[in-house]
Amino acid sequence: MRAFVLWLSLCTTANATTGLVWQWPQGEERRYYARTQLDLPEAFEVFGLNNHDSYVSRVQLEMVLRCAPSAPATKTTFVLRCDIDDVAIQARPMSSSRGVTAQVLPEWTAILKDQAWIEVEQGSNGRVRLVDLEGTEKRVQRMQSVSENLRLLVSRALAPLDLLMPKKGDDQGLGGWVQTESNIYGLPSTMGTYGSPKITHTIQRTDGDVVMWTYHGEGTIASGDEMGEAARITVAVTTDGSARFDTARGLLLESQYLADGQVTASSVKSEQGLVTYEQSTLIQYLPPEKAAPKLSASGELP
Repeated sequence: MRAFVLWLSLCTTANATTGLVWQWPQGEERRYYARTQLDLPEAFEVFGLNNHDSYVSRVQLEMVLRCAPSAPATKTTFVLRCDIDDVAIQARPMSSSRGVTAQVLPEWTAILKDQAWIEVEQGSNGRVRLVDLEGTEKRVQRMQSVSENLRLLVSRALAPLDLLMPKKGDDQGLGGWVQTESNIYGLPSTMGTYGSPKITHTIQRTDGDVVMWTYHGEGTIASGDEMGEAARITVAVTTDGSARFDTARGLLLESQYLADGQVTASSVKSEQGLVTYEQSTLIQYLPPEKAAPKLSASGELP
């Protein structure tokens, strides 16, 4: 799961790479496979609808999505509705939650597959401005909490979409560009998070209309809550990933990354000793003729 293959090429080019601009015609539906695994710096709440409370240290989420514009596009923005055709959730419970998590995960799976849909607001420059989970019952406080935690996981799975493209889709022959904001640098925290990355994108090669590049990021992620004057969790994170983009269709074909982080000495959480955070995440376009992959069964991880 963590072992993503990042294809690297020795090819370089002095020619400008153009056309790196998202396009999403009204009425066009695209399918994506999304997968994320999170090894978390603190316990994550996996609560059931009927007072089953459990806490986990690792979460894996897989989804097969059908996405299409839900409103007319502007010059700079697309609003998308993504329906969830299939989903699987696996989690490694804390020792006190073993057996309880197994009862809750089918409920979470059913909510995503049978009730929920995802709203995504994305710029033509690639930046994802909003990921929201709609369609769930939110009149009861406990259900609101469950929906928010599911949204946090879905946001992690869709984070590889958030790749800033060069200005006007043209790298001016530089062979790369820099991004200083991305949802890749986030935690699944109900208190919110903020990140300060520097992500360097480097073109590796072009094959017809398809541009392939790698990206490397360094920066920190901090939780939105504080104790005293310090964030409760601040993680120094290094990210390495790769992407493929079809410039003729304005279509991201694949984006994947592996992020490794360690809680910094300034965090309140660091008082507990070495604490790490890892993300391995992939999103991949599924052409109409390609069958969706068979997902893992939802359940507890050993």
